[in-house]
Amino acid sequence: MRILFLSWRDIKSPHTGGAETFTHYVLKRLVERGYSITHYSCGFKGGKKNEVIDGVTYVRGPQGLLRFVNGAKRFYKNDPKWDWVVDQRNSHHCFTHYWLPKHQPRALFIHQTTRELWYYETKFPVSFLGNLQEALTLRSQNYFPAFTASKTTAEELIRDFGFKKDRVFPFHQGLITPPPPIETLPEKFNDPTFIYVGRFSKYKGIDAAIKAIILFREKNGKGKLYIIGKKNLQFEQKIWNPIKKRYPNVEEFVTITGFVSEETRDELMGKSHAILVPSQREGWGLIVTESNAQNTPAIVYPSPGLEEAVKYGATGIITKKKNYQSLYNSMQYLWDHPKERKEITKKAREWSEDFTWDIAGKQADDFFKNQYLLNLFKE
Repeated sequence: MRILFLSWRDIKSPHTGGAETFTHYVLKRLVERGYSITHYSCGFKGGKKNEVIDGVTYVRGPQGLLRFVNGAKRFYKNDPKWDWVVDQRNSHHCFTHYWLPKHQPRALFIHQTTRELWYYETKFPVSFLGNLQEALTLRSQNYFPAFTASKTTAEELIRDFGFKKDRVFPFHQGLITPPPPIETLPEKFNDPTFIYVGRFSKYKGIDAAIKAIILFREKNGKGKLYIIGKKNLQFEQKIWNPIKKRYPNVEEFVTITGFVSEETRDELMGKSHAILVPSQREGWGLIVTESNAQNTPAIVYPSPGLEEAVKYGATGIITKKKNYQSLYNSMQYLWDHPKERKEITKKAREWSEDFTWDIAGKQADDFFKNQYLLNLFKE
């Protein structure tokens, strides 16, 4: 079976995230099942035009949204014999409902909807127009079969955008590598230590994590926060510099590492007492599960995707509200209750062992061989 996957970013993009990780490892499992997979995405500086990664053929087109969409159309027309074409919606998409032939089996992969995130990441009128176009285009595509990274997103598509229940499929999440043996994991830091791992995007709540550790220090006289992720100028100018000006000693207890190797990231996660994920919305929150595998529970906002990645009170804590005060309250609670913290940490680690890409690969295989879905394009 030949599948063409269209996506704005790929696994090697400088801005790759959970959606791209999910995509690659599902496609990798399909290749192992005998599929022929081509992934067409937007190019980036230093990226190869063509390369094969884990059996998946990656083709990179021109940069810029309109040029990328036109490149995808040309790529398809040069070789239209695909069993399926998958259009990934993650802020951007290829508008395949306008140009694919009606008989061509097609699907949507929607890691998460962006909705209110437009208002965090862009200014008016772009924010308003972005939110509006997402709602309108999703409704115009709601006859597509679709798969998602979580039950939360699947329910949202059905409830809010008119997708049919029997055409939306949540796939299982997985870990790139299985959780390491518990005896190989490092000891926790002596002082209360928290960690943030992710992009420096406004909606991810990195400023809330910093403000929460400042409150924690004021109450306890100790505490540290590690921030791991690729730095950017906007973060420096709008968040970090004003905080440093107000709290001159903040760099004594907030360490911004920048980009680090997976080994260093995993070691710091393993030594920390909790990972902070104060994001407004996630497809799932894979970093939560990755942290659990390193024997570290999560404190998350009550946001779509994250509420599913954490079993409240069992494998982590979901804050009452989406603000830094509530984040601090949860950090303080976890630190003040060492027995409960130990039990939550143990259960988080155990739960992480249930996440394997093999399950997602089997679900994807069933999806693309689903005769009911294929028959939709013969009517």
